[in-house]
Amino acid sequence: MDIITRTITDSDREECIYVEKGAMPHNRYINDVWNMFLHESDGDLIGAFVDGKLQGMGKLTRLYKDYGWLETLRVHPDFQNLGIGQKIYDAYFEHIEKLNLKSVGMYTEMYNTISKHLAEKNGFEVKAEYTEILKPIRNINTNPEKFKLVSKENGEEFLSQYYDYMDDYIVINRTFYPVNSGLGEFLASKNWIYTDDKENVLIGGYRFQPEKAFHIPFIKGDIDKILDFANYLGCKAGSKNLSMLKPANSTLIDLYVNKGFSIDDNYMTLWIDL
Repeated sequence: MDIITRTITDSDREECIYVEKGAMPHNRYINDVWNMFLHESDGDLIGAFVDGKLQGMGKLTRLYKDYGWLETLRVHPDFQNLGIGQKIYDAYFEHIEKLNLKSVGMYTEMYNTISKHLAEKNGFEVKAEYTEILKPIRNINTNPEKFKLVSKENGEEFLSQYYDYMDDYIVINRTFYPVNSGLGEFLASKNWIYTDDKENVLIGGYRFQPEKAFHIPFIKGDIDKILDFANYLGCKAGSKNLSMLKPANSTLIDLYVNKGFSIDDNYMTLWIDL
């Protein structure tokens, strides 16, 4: 059995969809993020080919500055436990070196011991455990509050004053962004930072699949007012739920449950410093 890895191209799209359908029948999104993964992000989608046919894939993305992120690791079920996942990790590290990344992370479900073991085998360590909470979005058509976007030029100066109030990571679409210098400029460039004239702050948005959830990694100020505005943005985007990921031991989880959120699932994020 000959296993080789290479960067995925547009001609591999149908094979990638096939692999994901077999590996993750209930959580498929590769077709939705295809252009973003191949043409709009810094980093490659890597394919593992067995005797010339695609049987596995994984994505490396630069988050911001020298932080990287591993995601969408998929191996077709007929070819699992044959070392394909490790081959993808080997390719990851080659691409990580080319991008000169200094810290790289990934996430997995708390119950996914196979994914955790493979990451730890390659030097990753569990850094945090998070709980996702969800709240169905109410259908409203008018903006309840006068929030405005923070510009990219002002993003770092604006957000840095709130870094001490944040958890270790800002989480959007289960992507964990370390809270560090440069984060504010990056988030503002994505149009994810909102504020009003009363010092209320919302970080919110989505990387992909807006129909599933509008993600809220951070709020500061009048919680009810900010949640109403987030609900408006989510409704406007066609999202089904508001989503938050909070540290598993956070006392804020109970607060948000009392505001209509429900606990969904638990995740861990693992990182390696290079």
